[in-house]
Amino acid sequence: MEKICLNCGRKVRHEFCPYCGQRTDVERLDMKHFTIEILQFFTHIESTFFKTSLMMMTQPGQILLEWLKGKRQKYFRPVRFFLTWTTIELLCNRFISHSMNLEPVVSKLVNTSDPEILMTSLQHTQLFYLISLPFSALLGYYLLGRPKFYVFETFVIAFYIYGGSFCLWTFLQLICGFIFQINILSWHFYLIQLGITLVYTFYTLLNLLIKAKSHHIIPRLVVFSIISVFLTAKIFFLCGYGWVHYVSPYYLTMTH
Repeated sequence: MEKICLNCGRKVRHEFCPYCGQRTDVERLDMKHFTIEILQFFTHIESTFFKTSLMMMTQPGQILLEWLKGKRQKYFRPVRFFLTWTTIELLCNRFISHSMNLEPVVSKLVNTSDPEILMTSLQHTQLFYLISLPFSALLGYYLLGRPKFYVFETFVIAFYIYGGSFCLWTFLQLICGFIFQINILSWHFYLIQLGITLVYTFYTLLNLLIKAKSHHIIPRLVVFSIISVFLTAKIFFLCGYGWVHYVSPYYLTMTH
């Protein structure tokens, strides 16, 4: 039976359009199709995703070096790896927060004139980390990457490390939130996440640079770690400040 491809408009006789590749039995979206799309996202993740996730926990230097050298078919692509784990961690964070009725909590020991900025940062950690990624990648290039890696190769490294960090965050939140009933939106929990992220990043980069036979690894990593902490803190403050003083007022104005 001849059909019209809704994507390119050509006449086709098969299940898939030979010109653009889209299915020919596309129907209008309803709740059923939307639910199926979400389920397929999580149930049809390639096996390479699980292999890449495991190796990013156990042998991160090897996977990064092999990817950069061209062995890419057996690994999940860096941007997709990052976005998948960011999505999973965000959904996990929101589910735990809503099911346990959690609210952001800033420690009384934190000396700040505007605690709302810190609370906003705790609520939008995923978004602010996404904004900080290119800065971290560039910092890594100038302090660690040259002359072994090109600038865009450091972006690949950053996507994998950030994806691995969100993977760790997901399991940490599930354990601390559901088992130990810890407020995962608290300032103390964020500091724990930050500490784990720093250790994981240091370990991953150390593993990579050793395999890449770089020189003066430890001093460069220490400098990179110190600057990264201050850079991330500054980005989070600026993002939190912009959200509180510009995004939120604008949103309230639009809704009213």
